[in-house]
Amino acid sequence: MEDVPVIRLIHFHYQGQLFFIEVTQDSPYITLIQEWWHVMSMDGDIEDFACMQKAVNDANAYGHVTVCYHFDKEDRTIGLSSRNTILFVEWIPRLDYYLEGMLNLFFRTQRDVMIDMEKYRVRAGLVDD
Repeated sequence: MEDVPVIRLIHFHYQGQLFFIEVTQDSPYITLIQEWWHVMSMDGDIEDFACMQKAVNDANAYGHVTVCYHFDKEDRTIGLSSRNTILFVEWIPRLDYYLEGMLNLFFRTQRDVMIDMEKYRVRAGLVDD
């Protein structure tokens, strides 16, 4: 029987936001995770949700960080989360700068998604430009 790898979840704050690192035993990769960084009501306008879907699809097509949405049926909300699996080994020069750069990609992705959502809302006539 094959051994199941041990997975650890480490949480920390960076620039005021909560992040998680998923570490798998004996793997040179880690997964950076940022959950629920944008939330909208499930009872909102379907067109607004469509704008969010388009912005998420754009981010996933052109970005380095994967964005996904989750449904919380109890709270009737939809939340956006991001994740990125990266190489993380001790021989990477300036590992602290490398990790900082990877984390900053999350903020760029958030900004891009929010800007694109607003652009799609304007095109759909949901807000004035």
